[in-house]
Amino acid sequence: MTGVTVRAALSAVKYQRQHHVNLCGNIFSIAPKAAFTVSTRPCLGVSLFPPTRSFSSQEVTKNLRLMTPEDVKPKVDKKSLAVEIRNDRPLVVFLEWMAAHKNHVKKFTDLYLGSGYDVLVAPLTPSQLLFPRSGSQVLAAEVVQFLAINSQYSRILVHGFSIGGYVWGEVLLLLSRDSSRYSSVIQRVHGQVWDSVVGMESIIQGFPLAIFPSNFLLRTAFSKYLGLHLWMFRNVATKHYEASSAMFHDPPVKAPALVLASRNDPICSFKEMMEVVDGWREQNVKITMKIWDDSPHVGHMRKYRKEYIEELNSFLHGLNLPVVHDKDADKITSKL
Repeated sequence: MTGVTVRAALSAVKYQRQHHVNLCGNIFSIAPKAAFTVSTRPCLGVSLFPPTRSFSSQEVTKNLRLMTPEDVKPKVDKKSLAVEIRNDRPLVVFLEWMAAHKNHVKKFTDLYLGSGYDVLVAPLTPSQLLFPRSGSQVLAAEVVQFLAINSQYSRILVHGFSIGGYVWGEVLLLLSRDSSRYSSVIQRVHGQVWDSVVGMESIIQGFPLAIFPSNFLLRTAFSKYLGLHLWMFRNVATKHYEASSAMFHDPPVKAPALVLASRNDPICSFKEMMEVVDGWREQNVKITMKIWDDSPHVGHMRKYRKEYIEELNSFLHGLNLPVVHDKDADKITSKL
């Protein structure tokens, strides 16, 4: 292949990125999909560019988003939250940490999507945490409704971070209040992954740090307000945090759990997390742990990516769930 031919091919790809055209040899045609794709048909015996993938993202409610490894967005009934899914893929319930950046979340969702999972993303805003009845409990109810109506998801994995443990506690409260109705949901949860989970002891310290990581004055002021909030609004907020925490310690879901934590996490209390783990073990919950000495809050995969994914894959393999393929992570384009 001559230098002129190579330059022409590279120029064609640049044009394709801008105008969504499909490259195949020297012939161009308007691509029917919005996602950028590159033909892998050899050109003079050489495959110039690796294939890429595209995923779809569909709003289920204003709080929930469903991501699937398909080009076409799944149809969602906004009233029942039923989703038209033909394939029997496992589902990850992804419980975000507070103020999670979209690009950071994407590093996790891409791993799962590229390995054949659907992902239900459930973020929590500060206002939803401060006022549970109109916030976090509404989110939890939507998660329960989604899981209950979409029984085609026979294999569910919960992957929660930081304050996501509190959200899951609210979900567990709803499941336990009507365990006969939601027995199928409880049984379909095959495993749970907990990364830097915080409890009641960590809320006053961790919440302000998550919101104002670089502003000491605002962080201090908000921490003092939060302490006052917990005292003044006990019936509005505090009692719900305590109920969720108690349910998280004694859950109706006994699926095996992978716990990822750091001894010097400035937000997550390692002592409190170990108390939870000891309680789960007493309830015959199978626990796998990976503890680092110097890893940041919800930053374990960023700092120890290889170890993190090895632990995750070992855990998934033990559950007979698909392992994630890190080699494809940087080639994936998600429609977030």
